[in-house]
Amino acid sequence: TPHTPHTPHTPHTPHTPHAFQVREQTASLTPEKAANSRDTFIGAVYAHLFDWLVERINAVGTARMGSAPRHGVHDSKFIGVLDIFGFEIFATNSFEQLCINFANEKLQRNFTSSTFQSEEGLYRAEGIDFAHIPYIDNSAVLELIDSTSKTGQRGLLQILEEETKLPNTTDGTLLQKMNAAFERHEAYAANFRTPTLFTISHYAGDVVYGVAGFLAKSVELISPLLVQSLSRSTLPVVAALFTQASLMPTTV
Repeated sequence: TPHTPHTPHTPHTPHTPHAFQVREQTASLTPEKAANSRDTFIGAVYAHLFDWLVERINAVGTARMGSAPRHGVHDSKFIGVLDIFGFEIFATNSFEQLCINFANEKLQRNFTSSTFQSEEGLYRAEGIDFAHIPYIDNSAVLELIDSTSKTGQRGLLQILEEETKLPNTTDGTLLQKMNAAFERHEAYAANFRTPTLFTISHYAGDVVYGVAGFLAKSVELISPLLVQSLSRSTLPVVAALFTQASLMPTTV
């Protein structure tokens, strides 16, 4: 090949940047993905509406209380709701049941703390003799699901959140990490006959969970187009439910 003489570089004058036209593309969804998108969107509407309602109630209560500082329940207006909590134990238990049962574990912990531990502590402080009433301590289950330990021990929800942020993860890899992390935990048991199942010993009884769908259900990815459409609604309430923050993925 003949040698081409080197051409000295000649500075060029600035030019106008190219203009690009964005073309909309439509991606079809399978019936399963469309159903999941629908359910996620409906759940997001409900969650945002619930938060909006709580904010409105708090705003009205605070306005009527005035600007004077309030420090106790008896010094302010409040709404008390008695919720008879109960566990969900079905033939098939998934992420929804885990969340509900975890909430009930927290309620049970609060109940035992206020009813038994606080009262017994008061009796001891007053020097009153009493017969100890045995109760179930569910601290181990709470630490298993949502660890607050400062030793670095992760709970189930921490492992789940980590898996949602890593590439190429599946429900199977999630369960493998859970089985390894909680191999010797008193409230956790792996199911070697059916490797897609695991058992948690709740205070109300053992519950067998199926790991299928855990990753998909723990991260709610809402279509930005749906959020954008509702944020531009002519109804102020609907528009207020969906702001730019709603475009971010939410981890349960």
